[in-house]
Amino acid sequence: MGATIALTSKEYYDARHVCKDDAHGEGVQRFYDRFWAQRRLAYIEKEKIRARYATISDLIGCVPGRKLIAGCGQGDDLVVFEDHCDCVAFDISLLGLRHTQSRFPEAQCVLADAESLPFADGSFSLVLSSEVLEHLQNPYNILKGVKEHLAKDGLFLVTTPNVALWRFRLQLLRGRFPKYDPSHVNFWDIDSFVELLHSYGYKVLSFYPTYFDLPFPLSKVFIFKPRPLYKLFGEQFLFICKAQSTDEKN
Repeated sequence: MGATIALTSKEYYDARHVCKDDAHGEGVQRFYDRFWAQRRLAYIEKEKIRARYATISDLIGCVPGRKLIAGCGQGDDLVVFEDHCDCVAFDISLLGLRHTQSRFPEAQCVLADAESLPFADGSFSLVLSSEVLEHLQNPYNILKGVKEHLAKDGLFLVTTPNVALWRFRLQLLRGRFPKYDPSHVNFWDIDSFVELLHSYGYKVLSFYPTYFDLPFPLSKVFIFKPRPLYKLFGEQFLFICKAQSTDEKN
């Protein structure tokens, strides 16, 4: 049975409550409704998305229990899960959620702000946040919130772009500001992102590049992804984490 978009009195977040004005004077909710309505992806961007989801699917396998998909957009993230009955997907965009629900009617879709989550503590065995944190004005609230919502030994899977990619370094050396996605407001390399996760009480179990951006000659030489080249050629990364226990912190 398909779940309807949950808009109860406690879980309803209208634009006046959760939406801060962006640089163009629009609320964040309206901005992302427009974003999803106008989104068109180039072939290479589709390839990056396919590579990211293939990496996630290979690594997580079948994790039992409820899954929370943070900032689900149009529902692309849900393709990594075989069973959607135990998936809860939330986003600030009502248009995005409608797309998600039409594609995955078994999943529960919730209109909510990533920085103020309306779920019970310890509810989820896995939380997936794919390419979300770099878009948030205050990503620290969701890092605190996710930790509260994770069950004991639950996993937090988070992906983000690598600001230290060789292409970006080359643009800086040429005196040009790198061409990032204009909707990104936060930037991390691998080390600074691991440090961020540690500072909010997460233990990073492992990390992997989900897309390896090698120049043409090197792409023929390196069939596999050698770890020493991660920081330079990994364009996007998946971090697998869990909340640190009291003993681990001490």
